[in-house]
Amino acid sequence: MSSLLGNPLTDELAKLVSLAANGGLATASRKDLERHAQILTTPHAQIAASRDQMHQIGETVRLMLIVRMSEESDRRALIVASAALVVAFVALVVSFAQLWVAYVALPHP
Repeated sequence: MSSLLGNPLTDELAKLVSLAANGGLATASRKDLERHAQILTTPHAQIAASRDQMHQIGETVRLMLIVRMSEESDRRALIVASAALVVAFVALVVSFAQLWVAYVALPHP
């Protein structure tokens, strides 16, 4: 392990282990989580820390990445649903306008 000292990847791995221990993974962004997953898949990660610890951190990163992806998907779905609601409301207003124009155009006795 002494050959890994000073290696930027090892430094990032140490930061990741510290972040996991402090609960910081719960607030990490999707980009950060993707970087953490990349770090965990390197051979250095398998050498530098215990297998159980890396497995637990890997599972946490994976689950938090799924959560972030789900949140992003929910935000996109909300935008699409809002746009659909606006289009439906505009269609309703136009339909009432057409109904009113047709009513006014009819001869009344």
